[in-house]
Amino acid sequence: MKKYKSSLAQHLEEFFYYRRELGYVNKSLGSQLQVFDHYVLEHAAGFEDLTPAFFLEFREKISGSPANVNNLIGTTRNFFAYLVRYGYVDHNPVQDLPAKTENAFIPFIFCRDVKRTCDTSRYIRSLTKRSKRLGSKLRERSLAIWSLAVPPRTVSGTPLP
Repeated sequence: MKKYKSSLAQHLEEFFYYRRELGYVNKSLGSQLQVFDHYVLEHAAGFEDLTPAFFLEFREKISGSPANVNNLIGTTRNFFAYLVRYGYVDHNPVQDLPAKTENAFIPFIFCRDVKRTCDTSRYIRSLTKRSKRLGSKLRERSLAIWSLAVPPRTVSGTPLP
């Protein structure tokens, strides 16, 4: 049974084996290509139908987290870069497709809230107590990271808001 079934099946197979021969060990590459293949098959798309608008719609239809969507779009972008390199297509329609915004985790240490600043101070004190036992290198590194993370309280002599 063939792995890919769309009009791009032969090229997808070649790309999969090409990446494997280069030494890339990506266990999800085959399944990512299958998702793309299924979408192309579902829309009966050929090379002429693969426009940036097609990929914008594809990006919105993909289920999963933004990170998964971006990985799948990245794999598709690499596939088209391969097709361009070997002369199957003239341009990469996925080249300028923007990534989906991923949820950013902002730790409390970057918050200007007074209560959290007190929590930060307690955290730094506990770090320095622990690092005294572990050695001066770790203490210096912890304090260096803290000094970069906590904004200064004044700029040119005027207090920050």
